[in-house]
Amino acid sequence: MNDKLTIWLADLFHDKVSVLDVVPLNLGYLASAVLKEHRDAVDLRLFKYPDRLAEALERERPDVLALSNYTWNARLSLHFARLAKRRHPPLMTVMGGPNIRLDPESIRSFLRRNPFVDAYIPLQAETPFRSLVGRIIAAGGPRPVEDLYADAGEIPGCCLAADGYRFGFHDSKDDDAFSQYPSPYLQGILDEFIADPRLVPIFETNRGCPYGCTFCAWGIAVLSRVRKRDLIEVLADFNYVAEHGAGQDWWFFADANFGILKRDSQIAAELRRIKDARAVPKRLNVNWAKGSNQRILEIMKLLRDMAPSQIAVQSFDPGVLECVRRRNLGRDLIEELIDDNHRQDCSISTDLLVGCSGESYQSHLETLRTSLSLGFDTLNINNIRMLPGSQIETDSDRRAFGLVTRFRFIPNSYGQYAGEFVYEIEEAIKATAAMSEAEMNRLKRVHFLIYLLWNAGFARHLLDLARHNGVNPLDVMVRLDGQEDSLLCRDVLAPLAADYEAEWYDTEGDLTRHFSDPNVCEEILSGKTVFEKLTWKYMAHCLGNEALIRGVINDVGRIVGELGNAPERLVTVLTAISKDRLKLDVRDKATLVKSVRYDADTDDLRRLKDLQSVPEAVPHARDGFTLRYEYSPETFDVLNHILDRHDYEAQPVTALCAALNNGMVAAFTYAIR
Repeated sequence: MNDKLTIWLADLFHDKVSVLDVVPLNLGYLASAVLKEHRDAVDLRLFKYPDRLAEALERERPDVLALSNYTWNARLSLHFARLAKRRHPPLMTVMGGPNIRLDPESIRSFLRRNPFVDAYIPLQAETPFRSLVGRIIAAGGPRPVEDLYADAGEIPGCCLAADGYRFGFHDSKDDDAFSQYPSPYLQGILDEFIADPRLVPIFETNRGCPYGCTFCAWGIAVLSRVRKRDLIEVLADFNYVAEHGAGQDWWFFADANFGILKRDSQIAAELRRIKDARAVPKRLNVNWAKGSNQRILEIMKLLRDMAPSQIAVQSFDPGVLECVRRRNLGRDLIEELIDDNHRQDCSISTDLLVGCSGESYQSHLETLRTSLSLGFDTLNINNIRMLPGSQIETDSDRRAFGLVTRFRFIPNSYGQYAGEFVYEIEEAIKATAAMSEAEMNRLKRVHFLIYLLWNAGFARHLLDLARHNGVNPLDVMVRLDGQEDSLLCRDVLAPLAADYEAEWYDTEGDLTRHFSDPNVCEEILSGKTVFEKLTWKYMAHCLGNEALIRGVINDVGRIVGELGNAPERLVTVLTAISKDRLKLDVRDKATLVKSVRYDADTDDLRRLKDLQSVPEAVPHARDGFTLRYEYSPETFDVLNHILDRHDYEAQPVTALCAALNNGMVAAFTYAIR
C-alpha cells in the first residue's frame, strides 16, 4: 500500500491530429514546487498524451488529478476531469491556467458550470498548488472539497468549489517562482519528455510582460512585472536538454519579450555556442521584445540562422495601436532589421491581426500595404481570438468598441478519447464598430492571396518587380481578387469565402449542437470531411491543380504590366521563372534538378540580379542566361513521408494540408542556382 499522496499532473494535447507539441514545462514547475516541500510525502506522475492518461485511469486511482486549461486543450482537460471524477469519485480534480476570466465571480461560475472540478488556480500556480497539496496532506488525504475548506480555510491563489469560499490572488511580490523552486529540467523531472522526439523543448527565462496589449493574456496587470530566472540555471537548462534530449531541431521560448533584458545577449551567445558545439538547436521560436531596442538587432544578427527574424506589429495604424495599448518597434529600427536580414540573404516575417479595436477595412488594407512595401517576407495574419483574462475579452471592451464575435471549431484540435469525440472551440472577433462582418469576410480572400502569392512565393518575383516599380503588391492582389469571372475566383476565392462564412456559429451552443451529431463526428474522424485550416485547404487545392496556379501567375504578370511601368521584357521573363520554380509533381523524384534558358540582354539580367530573382553568379551568354533549378532529396523524402502517412492518393487535399501544416510551404518550389 502506498501511503504517499498520489498526484497526477496532465498537460494534454490533441495528439490524434497535431504532429508536435511542447514538453510540459508547466507541469515541471508544479512538480518542482511540490517536491521542494513535500518530496517524501508525494508520488508524482506527469502526462502529456491523452490515451496514456485514459489507460492509467482504467487501472489506478490518483488522489489528485491536476489538468492545464489553455485555449487549445480546454475541452480536452474538462473531458478527462469529468471522466476521472466519474470513475473515481474520491479523487480531487484541480484545473489551472490562463484560459479563464480572472475576477472571483467568473472563477466561481466556471466551477459551478463544471461540478466535476474541485478547485481552480489561475495565473502563477507553483506556490498555490504547493499550498493546496500541503493542506490535503495535513488533512490525511483527499476529502470532499467542503470538508477541506472547513478544515483548511482559504488558500491564496486557489479557488475551491465550496459554498462561501472567498477567492483571493496569491501575493507574489516577494515570491518569485523562478528563484524559489529548482529547475525541473536539472532535477530530471522532464527526462521522459525531452527524450520524446515528438515534443519540442520549451524554456522560460523570464516571466511577465510590461506592455499590456489588450488582445493578449500576457498583458494583464498582475503579470506586468518581468521576473527573471537565475541566469546560471537558465544556461544549465540549455546544456542539460542539449545533452539528454532527443536531438530536437526546434526549441521554443515562452518569454513574452526576448531581448528586453540586457542579459538576453548572454543567453543568445550561449545558445549560439551550444548550436556550434552540438548542432542543436537548429531553430528557435522566440517572441521578440516590442519596444525599440538596438539590443534586439544585435541578438537577431547573432541568432540569424537559428531564430528567423520576426517583428510582430499587429497594425501600423497609430489610432488602432492606441486602442489596443500596443507599442511597436520604431519604424527606423524595423526598416534597419529588414534591410539587414535581406543583405544577409535571410527572411523576416511579421504578425498582423484583423479585427483590432478601432481598425477599419481601409486601415487594415493600409497595414497590409505598409508591410509589403517594407519588404517583410512573410505576413502571418490572424483573427483575434478572445482569450479569457485579456482586456479585449471583457464586457467593457466589447461594448466600447462594438465587438461582435462568433464561434468556430478549431482545426487540428480534436480526436476521440475514451470513446468520446472531443474538440476545441474558439471565439473570435468577426465585426467591430469600425469594420463590418462583410468587410472582414472580404478580407479573407485578400489574406489568402497574400499567403499563396507572397508568403509561399508563387508570384513573389513578379510582385517584387511591381514593388520596385512603384506598385504596391497588395494592389496587384486586390485587382486579381476583383476578377469575379476568373478561374481563380470561381474555383478558389468564392468557395473559400463561402466556407469561411459557414464555419462560424452565432453561439457556442449552436456549434456544439452541430458537432454533437454522431454523423458529423464520424465524417470528421474518418477523414471524409476535410476539416483543415481554410488557408491550407485552398492552397492544397491550388497545389493539386497546376493549370490553375500557372494561370494565376500569368494573370499576376499581366496585372503587373498594366498597373506600372515595369519593362515588358522583365515581366515576361519573371512570369516564366515563376512558373518554372513550381515543383508540383510531388511524387516524381526524377525531376529534382533541371536547367532552363531565358532570353535577355545584359541590362535585363543586371536588373533581375538587383531584384534578387536571379543569383549574382549567373553569367550572360548567347543573348540570355541559364538557371539551374534544384530540389533537396531530403525535402522530397520528408514531404513524401507525410503524404504517405496521410494517404495522398486517396485523400490528396488532406495529405497536402498535413504537409503545409508541418511548415512545408517551401516544399513546392525549386531553389534557383
